[in-house]
Amino acid sequence: MGNGQIHWAIGRKNAEMIDAPTDETEDSCCSFPNRMERPLSNLCFNCQNIFSHWEEISMAAESRLPHCVDERALKASADAGCGLCAQFMLDSSEIVPYYSSLYTGRFVAEGDYGDDGNDRVLKGFVWLKTGDKFSFSPKVREKFWTINLILPFLGGFDGVLRVYDDWDEKEPLCVQYVVNLIPTHRQATLYDSQHSSSISTQDALPIAKVWLDRCLAFHKHCNPSENQRLPTRLISIQEECIRLCASEEIQGFPKYVTLSHCWGSMPFETLTKERISELQKRIALDTLPKTFREAINAARYLGFQYIWIDSLCIVQDDPDDWAAESSLMSSVYGGSSLNLAASDAPNGAAGCFFNRGNLWRCQVRVNANHKEELYDCVPKNIRMSLRDTQLAKRCWVVQERILARRTLHFTRTQLFWECHEKDLCETFPEEMPPKLSQYFHIAKRPLTEKNWHQIVSAYSSAKLTYSKDMLIAISGIARLIQLTTKDQYIAGMWKKDLEIQLCWSVYSSGGGQRILPYTAPSWSWASIDTKGGRISLCHDVPYLTVTLCAQVQEISITHATTDQFGETLSANLRLSCKHLIHARFVYGKGGDSVLVAGQAIMVYAEFDSFHLFEGMSVDTYVVPVMYDSWSRLCGLIVKPTSQRTGQYYRVGKFSFFWQDETLEFDNAVKIADSQIEDSEYVEKLVDAEGLRHYVIDII
Repeated sequence: MGNGQIHWAIGRKNAEMIDAPTDETEDSCCSFPNRMERPLSNLCFNCQNIFSHWEEISMAAESRLPHCVDERALKASADAGCGLCAQFMLDSSEIVPYYSSLYTGRFVAEGDYGDDGNDRVLKGFVWLKTGDKFSFSPKVREKFWTINLILPFLGGFDGVLRVYDDWDEKEPLCVQYVVNLIPTHRQATLYDSQHSSSISTQDALPIAKVWLDRCLAFHKHCNPSENQRLPTRLISIQEECIRLCASEEIQGFPKYVTLSHCWGSMPFETLTKERISELQKRIALDTLPKTFREAINAARYLGFQYIWIDSLCIVQDDPDDWAAESSLMSSVYGGSSLNLAASDAPNGAAGCFFNRGNLWRCQVRVNANHKEELYDCVPKNIRMSLRDTQLAKRCWVVQERILARRTLHFTRTQLFWECHEKDLCETFPEEMPPKLSQYFHIAKRPLTEKNWHQIVSAYSSAKLTYSKDMLIAISGIARLIQLTTKDQYIAGMWKKDLEIQLCWSVYSSGGGQRILPYTAPSWSWASIDTKGGRISLCHDVPYLTVTLCAQVQEISITHATTDQFGETLSANLRLSCKHLIHARFVYGKGGDSVLVAGQAIMVYAEFDSFHLFEGMSVDTYVVPVMYDSWSRLCGLIVKPTSQRTGQYYRVGKFSFFWQDETLEFDNAVKIADSQIEDSEYVEKLVDAEGLRHYVIDII
């Protein structure tokens, strides 16, 4: 049979009604609409062949079977209606060298695998392996499966097999798709029409309503705190004619939703000083971009009468109003009952809802060891469904997602739910498997300095339209943390353990870049554009004891406004350090070394903008900051500003990971210390033990 031929998956053909539970629980209080079962997926001959051999496969850790010959055949099979091939197509393909030794496991079905003894000819096959056992509950543990589809890489479909030149060996390139088979005990619910030509993610709004109702009724950690306040302005959507409302004219404290969206480059309706009165009378729905209109429709369906949209609730041509409102994001998003995230919309014209084919969901039922097993077939990249969206790449939205108690994500393939207690999606509407949930989760609660490094990592990997907003766009989170900790906030870091935080790193394949014009001092991570990378903020690790060899004495910061969480104009950090050392770094891809007092020592050097220094010898100063209980040492790489005596700016971080290298450095330091001149520090102190300390300024 050809690749395009379709067979019914093994299992029941007729849908049944599922009895609703009778106990007053989260499941019974708010039940899903239309409990009719979704028919199991159709499968092509090649995919049916996998499950026909399931009993043999289930007895082995790894197995291989033949599949379609190339990507063209895969697409044809998906277009013809194969549910599993469609899931392969939904996954992000990866082009990798084909090493036959990686794909172990016995052949459980006859076929041409393209293995001619030299591994030079490659035909498509699937490689199945068992995954770790996981559980939906402590009492039930079941294993899931991974299906790797390996196809030859033909480049532009010209029929020529591409090869990868690895030294003197040539290996074929292959395209890899991955689908996970996750065991489930419930057949999917049918709530969209499989025979309709306009299947849309909007069909899932009834499911979202159940998620919301359950969360409001049962999730204690998602309830608002006392003393909530309304935003300055809200948009009333309770009547056909929507309008802008000042919070003073709204009685009581009604529930409202917020919208997270990408502005994009297309012009659209915004609130200006000139139009406040006009929009308070009426906002014409047809003048709003598609994303706004669909968000309003979703909010109405979910039972809300008010929505907050930044471009319509903040006066865009009034700097004072913008500054005041941007400082209130913690209460705006934190006080909303639900945040609607137009996750896959690059601009206002894209909308919240997307059309999707009827193969967006796949379930199969198989027989093995005299029992039936039901599996959800899920593309591997579902793990990245929220991380790789257009919206997730924006700094402001990282903050909005963390501040909101509940977020409903509208992606291109399905709806996702996120609250303090659960991560859900249409594929897993009642409970997300733990193996997947960890990828969707973003550090939200409790908001303390202990998870600040996770927040900074996520935030620094996103983008800003205006670099001056770097500290403003994360200020809402910082405010909430300070309410709990009472700690002092200092240009993106915290006074407690500040010395440890100074040793942050830039992880970026393209190298970081200092943001200009000025946004933050060089010693703050907020001064760096990671260019798609991320910041790793050094933080306290419970099982390591840290010994400081530098201490912050004083900090002075000038802010653009009275808001200590906002934009900075200048800052100076005065640091007392045991050692201030001349050092020359030879920095390159082949390995790094530092020359101290004539001695070359292997070092791990991380320059904030490494593309400026790669392959060069760089004269700098190094300031050791801390040792840990594993004899590792890390510190700052600085250069003089040439403006004031003892004034420096940060250019990077250095680390010694091995005890031998640390000892070499310590011995070299004894010589280098004597070479420091008075013009290289602000002052020199002597402690009670007679040890010298150099005081320097870092800006």
